[in-house]
Amino acid sequence: MATLDKKPRLKLPVRGRAYFAEIRKGLALGYRRNQGPGAWIVRAADGKGKNWMEGFAIADDFEVANGDTVMTHDQARERAITLARGNVASSADHKRPITVEGAIKAYQDDLIARGQSEQNATSIRFHLKDTPLFKLPVALLEKSQLAGIRNGMVASGMKPSSADRVGKSFKAAMNLAASHDPRITNSKAWSEGWKLLPNTTVARNIILDVSVVRSIVLAAYGVDHQLGIQLDIMAETGTRESQMLRLRVSDLQDDQGRAPRLMMPSSRKGRNRQPRHIPVPISPRLARILRAAVARRTSNDFIVHEIVRLSDRFREVADIVGDIPEKVVPYSFRHSSIVRMLRGNVPIRIVAAIHDTSVVTIEKHYSAFITDDDTLARATLPDFGNAA
Repeated sequence: MATLDKKPRLKLPVRGRAYFAEIRKGLALGYRRNQGPGAWIVRAADGKGKNWMEGFAIADDFEVANGDTVMTHDQARERAITLARGNVASSADHKRPITVEGAIKAYQDDLIARGQSEQNATSIRFHLKDTPLFKLPVALLEKSQLAGIRNGMVASGMKPSSADRVGKSFKAAMNLAASHDPRITNSKAWSEGWKLLPNTTVARNIILDVSVVRSIVLAAYGVDHQLGIQLDIMAETGTRESQMLRLRVSDLQDDQGRAPRLMMPSSRKGRNRQPRHIPVPISPRLARILRAAVARRTSNDFIVHEIVRLSDRFREVADIVGDIPEKVVPYSFRHSSIVRMLRGNVPIRIVAAIHDTSVVTIEKHYSAFITDDDTLARATLPDFGNAA
């Protein structure tokens, strides 16, 4: 048909099949005439003799256009070109535009292929699946939409730091999508729209005294021996649960007269990270417990097996000990281990290496504990005698 301007299109009969007006060869703007407001659709050739179609906005038949969800004919035409072609000509022109949903799935597949946890992708999907942008093409994302999603999460009760974590994963997924499709040129939508919220980078460091840690570990052994072993490992090494669960019998090194240690598998955090093992010292006491636990296993067997809902089991033990605040969780053992070493004047570089993190992270989250002990600095003070 010749035109899809407002007056002519409102005279068209209502029908299920859309009316199309060609924009250029292989690309057309469609309008579906409804009883209520019509809908704009883009149709493009896929380069293989077929077409794909995607709806993207409501027509301004009875509502004022806002350039986003409600569009005039001219706005819809420009959006169709952007959606189908982008600002470049390439082999990607023929592909159906990737949606936010598709980008999250691709990100999940990428995490799995690189041997990393898919939890980040799962978290994004959980928080965005019921939002309007979940089915939206990535190329159409705008800053205001993402800022609104982030603010809505916080308004619903999510902690700002948690919203930031979702945001970091979302940005990673969108950046991956943009790297695969040159038509996606709106990266500022998520880099600026989902900015980190202020005052959210301070870790919730719950530091436990050694006596409290000991009480929790001993109580855990009384409830369940396997639970006691897991909390014992986490308390003594400060490792993450995910790393502990990948420990194999061969990672326990306590023979040939050497000081016992665990060759701790590195975490899967970060992109393109090569798997490695980090030597982490353990006490002869813990080494004996672990050696007894794996006595009938092969070198490739796991040392521990996952305990479902470890946090709930931890709380069960904490309640037995008594006077343990609700905010204390298994991860508190990691914070406590890091601070324990810092207060023991272990060099920050070694603390970071043992806990599989960076010096920058240690300094950012534990700076107060680095500076609260002035023993080493005090020893360097000069003695000027009785100088006036």
